[in-house]
Amino acid sequence: IDAGMDDYLTKPLSFESIAGVLDKYLPGSSDIKNSDSIDNEHAGHGRNAKHIIDSGEGYAASQADKLKVWNKEIMLARLEGDVELAKMVIECAINEWPKDILSLKELIETEGDIDAVRARGHQIKGAVANIGAEVMQDIAHRIELAEDFNTAKDLSQKLFEAYSILKETVLCDTDFR
Repeated sequence: IDAGMDDYLTKPLSFESIAGVLDKYLPGSSDIKNSDSIDNEHAGHGRNAKHIIDSGEGYAASQADKLKVWNKEIMLARLEGDVELAKMVIECAINEWPKDILSLKELIETEGDIDAVRARGHQIKGAVANIGAEVMQDIAHRIELAEDFNTAKDLSQKLFEAYSILKETVLCDTDFR
């Protein structure tokens, strides 16, 4: 902050959030803004998975209702509407995430280092956020905050369930077949 840092952006980044900060600090930067802005709270695709996310500690049922298995509109906005690029990103995600979840489960089963489990939860949270997998993002965030291995184990099972529903949802989408 002493060096002049006055603001920050959180991941996942979007063109709108970057343009908003630039507009705030740079004169004339409002031309950068994307005119097709998206209302993040109400955009969504697919079904929610409230049955996977319980209303446990710190999570109101109303929050779980808003989360989507896959928020296609948010993902496409992050990729400037490039459906072909989105297809490649989704294909990579569908193929790689089971490996990440298995790796997480292995870390949990060894019960060696809860910080390593939390770090893997953080890594997964960032990856799934990039495609708008809101339910998986929420569960991974909860793994990142897990106090013990039993909680992390239960959440890793929910994470795999959410992944399975995400995969089914994506494969049913006619734009992504």
